Amino acid sequence: MEDPQAPSVPPSETSGKAIVALVLAIVGLMRGLQEQVLEQVLTSHVIRPGGLAAWLIFGAAAILVGRSASKDIRHAPGRLTGQGFANAGIALGWISAGLALAALIAAAVVFAMARWTGSL
Repeated sequence: MEDPQAPSVPPSETSGKAIVALVLAIVGLMRGLQEQVLEQVLTSHVIRPGGLAAWLIFGAAAILVGRSASKDIRHAPGRLTGQGFANAGIALGWISAGLALAALIAAAVVFAMARWTGSL
């Protein structure tokens, strides 16, 4: 039986920002992979700008929203949860940004080699 004198603790809720950060990161990774990998099979393009944009835009948004969610969760202990979602969104956002950087470096190398061999 509950003690009527005990203070009621408000139920905790998952941070909406943390969930948004994770969703942004996943959507950005999947959209970028779709552009870079799946559609590259159908075309002769080495780097698809849409994939880079998806990785950069969604990745940056996931990092920013995830950091904001993490800050909110830290300042509301017990009331807000979802630190794992926020951390995952931040990590996947950085992976997304890293993939964009790797794709840009690969494109620069391919372009430089094509110019060097005279096939451009």
